[in-house]
Amino acid sequence: MSLIEAENPRSKPNLHEALDALRAEPDLNMQALASYLEKCGFVIPPADLPVLRSFVVMTWGRRGSILMPPEWLISVFLDLLKDIKPHTLCDPWAGAGWLVHSVVDAGIASEIHAITPNQGELALGQLIAPSVQWHSTNVLQWLNTQASKIDCFVSCPPFGIKSSAFIGLGSASAEQIQERGDLAQLIAIKAGQCLPPDGRGLFVVSTSFFVRDSLFRRMSEFGLGVEAAFALPAGTFAPHANIPAYLIVVGRNPDSRLFVAPLSSDTTVNKRVIGNFRHAADGDPLGAGGFVDAASFTGLEAIRSAAALEFAAAQMHHPAETLGGSLAKEIVQGRYQQDFQDAPNTIYVPLLGNSDVRESLDELTLKSQNYAQVVINPDRSSATFVARFLNSELGRELRAKSRAGGGIPRLTKASLASLPVFIPDQATQRHILAVEASIAAERNTLLALENELQTLRNTLWSSFPSTAEVEGGVKDLSAKLAGSHGYMEDGLTRWMDSLPFPLASILRKWLTTPERDQKTKYEHLIHFFEATAEFFATILLSAYSSNPALFEAHRRKLLGALNNQNLCFEHATFGTWKIVLEYLGGATRKLLNGNNCEGEENRRLCGEIFSDPALELAFLASHKDLPGIVSKANKLRNDTSHGGVQSPEAWKQQHEVLHEELQRLRGIFQDAWAQYRLVRSTGSRFRKGVFETDLLELRGSNSEFLSSETEMRIALDVEHLYITRRDAYHALKLLPFIKIESKDGVYASFFYNRIERDERVRFVSYHHEHCSEITETYAEVIELIKGLGVK
Repeated sequence: MSLIEAENPRSKPNLHEALDALRAEPDLNMQALASYLEKCGFVIPPADLPVLRSFVVMTWGRRGSILMPPEWLISVFLDLLKDIKPHTLCDPWAGAGWLVHSVVDAGIASEIHAITPNQGELALGQLIAPSVQWHSTNVLQWLNTQASKIDCFVSCPPFGIKSSAFIGLGSASAEQIQERGDLAQLIAIKAGQCLPPDGRGLFVVSTSFFVRDSLFRRMSEFGLGVEAAFALPAGTFAPHANIPAYLIVVGRNPDSRLFVAPLSSDTTVNKRVIGNFRHAADGDPLGAGGFVDAASFTGLEAIRSAAALEFAAAQMHHPAETLGGSLAKEIVQGRYQQDFQDAPNTIYVPLLGNSDVRESLDELTLKSQNYAQVVINPDRSSATFVARFLNSELGRELRAKSRAGGGIPRLTKASLASLPVFIPDQATQRHILAVEASIAAERNTLLALENELQTLRNTLWSSFPSTAEVEGGVKDLSAKLAGSHGYMEDGLTRWMDSLPFPLASILRKWLTTPERDQKTKYEHLIHFFEATAEFFATILLSAYSSNPALFEAHRRKLLGALNNQNLCFEHATFGTWKIVLEYLGGATRKLLNGNNCEGEENRRLCGEIFSDPALELAFLASHKDLPGIVSKANKLRNDTSHGGVQSPEAWKQQHEVLHEELQRLRGIFQDAWAQYRLVRSTGSRFRKGVFETDLLELRGSNSEFLSSETEMRIALDVEHLYITRRDAYHALKLLPFIKIESKDGVYASFFYNRIERDERVRFVSYHHEHCSEITETYAEVIELIKGLGVK
């Protein structure tokens, strides 16, 4: 007999064990779950609600009909409700009562109603929040007949559910307007019309609420107004939905001004945003909040894109223009089974995906209906220059932001015409193309040298008698390149000094070690690759753990992958970080790939969790070749540490293997760390909606770090490290696996190693000779390891 069928289940000591016992039940549903918990005698206190929420998410996920707000979002609801001070409150789409349970616990309203049409959610809700008045009925019918005494509504209605029936909505002129469509929007408006003059409604809606033809544009017609729109990060309701959304405040007083701000999982930041809304402070809409024109607001992303374009114009020292202005003579959208007519000075822009813009019909890699033909005005530019710009990093980003639509996001003729581009005068264009040609020529020279070296290697291993001949060829080639060795070393030094300090400081030890000591140089590179693995694993873990619901969906699988290799976070090794890179890197690549609508949502989610809408940090941390490079270094370290005495020639050979992997890693990084920086705040001042923040830029191997004042839209904790893009106002807070502390009057970097038996935490340094480790009681690290999951 199954547990849920048992008449008298044995008592459970705690909720964790009760739920674990149910995981193997094949036909478990919410009603059966509620019945089992009730028979066990459980009353769910607030402290246990996250445990139950997590179980429901992991068990039913996207199949649930309710968006379960995370803890930080519930805190936002409660902060807003404290100002509203409702007497009678209703959640018209309550699910199992995740939101109203917290309202009850906070003691904000004296009478609370909850509506759900689902019997399983009703049964679980009555167990979770028994003091709430539950109604199992059609929400719109209930609002028509029973909602006159409600003075506040709170709800997270479902995304993407359409009402096929027409719903009668009142109007300012007392006429009935029949509407149908998005159920969440209809619930928000219908409930809003039930409010008294001083009542408020707090509703979560998708971004479609603000599109040009939505009901939002007609709120005054319904006698309503939206007072605030708080943007929620993508993945707020993961794994149910990754779609970005807004928490809106609806009232009975239409207003031309709309308070706009982004929310995050950081409660401190959210309290400042709510405080600015409470006091009508007009600051930065992308920071702690400010007012915008309600009639023209289409979403925070449009404001963010405009700000990014303004920054790009400042960098270019040139204003942007639209492709469809004087630059394009004609734009022809491809049609099914219709070929383009070839024309001079023409480019072919892919309408979906991010493949290259082409200059010739012979170069097209997609079907013609997936391109647009753009004939460039020769008086303004050449097709080559426009194509090269649109294929640049900035050009691809601008193309991606212009794609829209349900299903597979794509460019249209209209969005292509309005695509912003930067086109200087023709003399500057010719100069830029000439420099690019020089770069291409030098690259071809390098490719020729690489081919020659490969030929020599092939000859060496295909004919042993040719060894002397090959050796002579290598010496001739080395003599030709003798003058370039110093330049290449200078280039390596410049690249090294662009890296974050924890990595650059190790490479400095490697670079300054004499060539005769190949064993020490080899050991420095082993340390560098282990530190690199931990550094990027920390970035990935920091990004995913910033969204608890998303991370919970991956945490158990990650722990399983570690357990399969007998690895854990309590005693972290090179292999531990390698597994994290492999698993979370693969999960990130899945989010980044895909051309359909869900793919766009997943990329937005990546932008949110990495605090980087440009997504370059996500691409870098999840690069498919990164695990292979660190895995090769890990294997080499294991082989040499378990082997016998090595000869100088063997150390040199193994060092050269690692040196080659270092060059591969340099190829992955390229100039990425010129755009991103590892920073620590030394203090900040909140002024005019932004945090004027004093930053130490932890870059290069010199521990005398540069300081600067930067405007940020979040407050940075002075005890933590962050990664931020140079043109961004947000930053990714890193988990405390890496520390930079002052030792002997200079800064040194330390990497988490293990938890000792006495629960002190050991960190090691790979570059500071006089203090190679620190072992102290770091409560935050202990708590972090427990949260990740211990073996």
